[in-house]
Amino acid sequence: MNLSERLHQELIEFFKSLPNLGDTEGQKAFIYHCGFESQLQNLIPTGLPSAKFVPVFVSTLINYGRIDNGQYAIEVALRTSKNYVGRDKRLYCETLLQDFQRDKTQRITDSSKQPTPQTSSTRNKIPPIVKNLFSPFPGKYKQQIIYDHRTFNVSGLRIKGTYALEIENVFVDLKIAPNYLSKANLNPILLKELKGYQSIT
Repeated sequence: MNLSERLHQELIEFFKSLPNLGDTEGQKAFIYHCGFESQLQNLIPTGLPSAKFVPVFVSTLINYGRIDNGQYAIEVALRTSKNYVGRDKRLYCETLLQDFQRDKTQRITDSSKQPTPQTSSTRNKIPPIVKNLFSPFPGKYKQQIIYDHRTFNVSGLRIKGTYALEIENVFVDLKIAPNYLSKANLNPILLKELKGYQSIT
């Protein structure tokens, strides 16, 4: 996908203004929070100074086009960046999103007047909902949870004999809470409850 040179430069300047894109860890964290598929993540080189990383990052996202969920990669990055900036920059980010939509619509209109090429990527032919229906991940994840937690160790309990109780279904209570990226906890076992948490059911 091509964008106007003006919009392309505005996107580069906007992403250069984001905090934490100047170091490798910040770049990786931002890419992770965008939720890009691994194929796209592998195309984005990290560890570059911000002045070199951002133009490559923006160009890669624009050239990649749509990701698995059907959204354009650059749109996802813009929406994610709203979590990193204040109110004024969020408003500017919305303006960039609107400009992107207009530019994209204009280019689609222009390209519809030209004959369409016969070959296109198979990745874009399959609707995202169909991909999600046939994705092996949810089933494999659930099966792994069952394998990991199917027995309950009763050693130390006052039960005659050595038994391992088989558990058919395991319920894992997941909770989410708003937090600052700088205060994120990497320990998944920590029993600290954050203010404003919500249970996922």
